[in-house]
Amino acid sequence: MEVHGRHVHIKDPHAVGTMDLSMLTEEQRADVKNRAEFMEKHMGHDSMHAQMALILLISMVGGQVLLFMWKRWRPRAFQRLTLLGMLLVPPLIAAHAGFWRFLVSWSAFVMLTGYVGFLATRNPLDRRTPRLVYAVFVLLYKTTYFVGTFGYITLFLDFASGGRMVMFGAPVAQTGLLILFYALYYGVLGRDIAEMCTDRMASTIGFTQIDGLPKKKLDPNMCGICTESLPPVGSPDETRVVKLECQHHFHEFCIRGWCIVGKKQTCPYCKEKVDLKQMFRNPWEKQDLLYGNFLDVFRYLLVWQPVIMKLVNFYFSVSGLE
Repeated sequence: MEVHGRHVHIKDPHAVGTMDLSMLTEEQRADVKNRAEFMEKHMGHDSMHAQMALILLISMVGGQVLLFMWKRWRPRAFQRLTLLGMLLVPPLIAAHAGFWRFLVSWSAFVMLTGYVGFLATRNPLDRRTPRLVYAVFVLLYKTTYFVGTFGYITLFLDFASGGRMVMFGAPVAQTGLLILFYALYYGVLGRDIAEMCTDRMASTIGFTQIDGLPKKKLDPNMCGICTESLPPVGSPDETRVVKLECQHHFHEFCIRGWCIVGKKQTCPYCKEKVDLKQMFRNPWEKQDLLYGNFLDVFRYLLVWQPVIMKLVNFYFSVSGLE
């Protein structure tokens, strides 16, 4: 690029010529000069850009493989470190950017789940605690599901209207993205904390162990999750009991919380694989399972993908790739 008074000559084999800047504003002239400098700086770097794209692709795929292997071999370490990242990284960014509404909601969420987690770690465990814990996290799970759906609908409506809609004094797209982020973020955190509470309560009760056999024999008339009695056969509440393929019985509410919110796919007592498709035959209930799987993807995007990108950018800067 060469600047000659009111003219800028751009040395680009695809767009050779001289641009008259006299008809542009000062801001437009600065923008044109910046673009011209960028084009001149990166001219002839096609091979370097291809190399950078290849490195980025390999890093993303390799990162996925390493995370999968880590999660498979050290699931508890992966879970705890991911949860720590989910808890700390977004509020630190929000504090730096001054997003106080997020910090207020985050503080309320931490206090609520912290209290529930405190109850779940008591030993001996109060008999009412398992149902209370599952009730809180199921409510949180359902709330984030519907709030996220609302955020998605607002984005769709904004797209359909051509971006002309306004909500709460801001463009609908901005509001919809914010609502969707809140729902997904707290949905992921809620499931992860619920899973840790589930493991701890199950181990304390003794009918199931995280890394071993049960310490107690399960009474056929007792739910192995909450330890409450099951409704007798022939009673109106009998339909609220779920019988797994392994012939173990549980309260419908308890086993749903165990499978959907606690992210378990095995019998709480004997560890036999649970067929979730048979348990949840209602199409609306299967949406809960799909939403749970989507939250797992969001966790990767929020915590681990930024880490991978930071490492790739660090490698680019060290190796001189720009």
